Amino acid sequence: MEVVTGIVGVVALLVLVYLGYVLLKGEDRR
Repeated sequence: MEVVTGIVGVVALLVLVYLGYVLLKGEDRR
């Protein structure tokens, strides 16, 4: 269960970083 929780945490961080990157790129396009 600890391994699964770790994977979920890493995936969540990657998603947040990806969304932040997309938002920054969207602002740059403006």
